[in-house]
Amino acid sequence: MDAYAHALLQSFADSSNLFPELLRARGTTSLDRGARTITEIHRLVLEAANPYTDQIRRSNPEAALDTAARAVLGACFHNSVRPDPATGEAARRQYADELSDMAIAYLLTPDRRTAHT
Repeated sequence: MDAYAHALLQSFADSSNLFPELLRARGTTSLDRGARTITEIHRLVLEAANPYTDQIRRSNPEAALDTAARAVLGACFHNSVRPDPATGEAARRQYADELSDMAIAYLLTPDRRTAHT
């Protein structure tokens, strides 16, 4: 999660802004390319994390990992389109660390018990 958050945030902050532009682009070809890029990155992170799923404390580790990966991606994209994004190496590193910490905390926290009323 740490490497994923840092790599994604850096790719969104890249001076070329290619990744955010792929996602915001108009036209079927650009949107398809952006969707394929996101799908492949998502697949790669799930594959890389697969050996560690036994450490995930959620009832469905694969679904939890999918949720965490989507949340980190969404936060990185959101940061890239905000009027006040985390900029500069130190701020991006801190934001990526926080995203990773949140994802890892979620993955290591058992599911909530449903209250019986």
